[in-house]
Amino acid sequence: MDDGFLVKFDTQCATTAQPGPISGNTSPCVGTPSPYFIASVSGAASYTWTLPGGWSGTSTLPSINPTVGSSGTISVVANNLCGVSTPQTLVVNTVPAPAQPAPISGPATVCQGSPYTYSVPNDPNATSYTWTLPGGWSGTSSTSSISTTATGIGGTVTVVANNTCGSSTSQTLTVNANAAPATPAAIIGADSVCPNSQVVLSVPNDPNASAYNWSLPAGWTGSSATQTLLATSGTSGGIITVTASNSCGTSAPSSPLLVVVVPAPVASFSILTNVNPVDFMDLSQHQPLTWAWDFGDGGMSNAQNPSHNFPSPGLYTVCLTVTNACGTDSMCSTLDVVVGLQPATAESGITAFPNPSGGVFHLRAGTGGPCVLRNALGQHVATFELTAGQAIRVDLPLPAGVYHFQGAGNQRLRLLVH
Repeated sequence: MDDGFLVKFDTQCATTAQPGPISGNTSPCVGTPSPYFIASVSGAASYTWTLPGGWSGTSTLPSINPTVGSSGTISVVANNLCGVSTPQTLVVNTVPAPAQPAPISGPATVCQGSPYTYSVPNDPNATSYTWTLPGGWSGTSSTSSISTTATGIGGTVTVVANNTCGSSTSQTLTVNANAAPATPAAIIGADSVCPNSQVVLSVPNDPNASAYNWSLPAGWTGSSATQTLLATSGTSGGIITVTASNSCGTSAPSSPLLVVVVPAPVASFSILTNVNPVDFMDLSQHQPLTWAWDFGDGGMSNAQNPSHNFPSPGLYTVCLTVTNACGTDSMCSTLDVVVGLQPATAESGITAFPNPSGGVFHLRAGTGGPCVLRNALGQHVATFELTAGQAIRVDLPLPAGVYHFQGAGNQRLRLLVH
């Protein structure tokens, strides 16, 4: 130089020191802001932050508040005129909120009052689960499965997965709750039937029932799983019931239907006297509904217990035909009729008391002498010697029926023994 001075330039330039440790959450929740910061670096003019994939946010300061994305490494460097410092890093493992649970496993149709279990595959990212059950159901759980009792109606089973970062979208299952059928209504069918006849029985259908079980009297045959049964009766009656069932259970039995088996009638009758008017008593069995009498002299009657005047003494064949819904039967008997022998009253001179009696009675006549006792067929039973105006005690093992006394002076009296 002309003036004799030497000028020197200092070419030394240094970058800043490496930033100190990054402070912040190393397990942040995905999609949420999470702040990070370092201590200010001496001589730094600015800072450059580098974030993992999927993160958003920028800063030239010693702090940053980004929105969290994928796991990775956060780094920061300090800048000055001389360059960039050594980076400082922080590894972060981000935590997403749980995903929607997979479809719920468990029955979609249940029985009221029965226990069931519902579950979803466990999500390792979930720390708990929240279950919601249909109204009236019991049970709680914070795990991936729940045991419950279907004590109410159907509805929706719902589950969400939870962790510190939030809750998933819910998963649902629609469930129908069934009950055992109600007790069947009263059985529809005849309560009086003939032996070995077909009988149709039914109850109103229950849409909640899948099958029916019929119970019949001993000796009856027939089976049906439906609301209607075609049965064949036996020789005796009894009680018929039915229950309804489905996959959830069996109902209580219906109210019993008491059925009586009525055989065909058996004709029988007795003749109470053989003098006009002759009285007949029906003794037929098994509930006849009609009676047809043929008195053998051209006379007929449909009364149950008729009286008939025969035209003349003699033998007559009297027949009775009886019917009911289950058949017909006839009986005939020969009668020796004594015409004109009218039953006497107490005024005729003979009295008996009590009358009717059980076979023990007192007999008295206004005129003394023999007194003959005959049955309704005119057959001799006994003879008593009476003293006028005095009573005797009679004790005879007499079958039930009508008897006739004939005493001296043609005194007569009808006696009924029961």
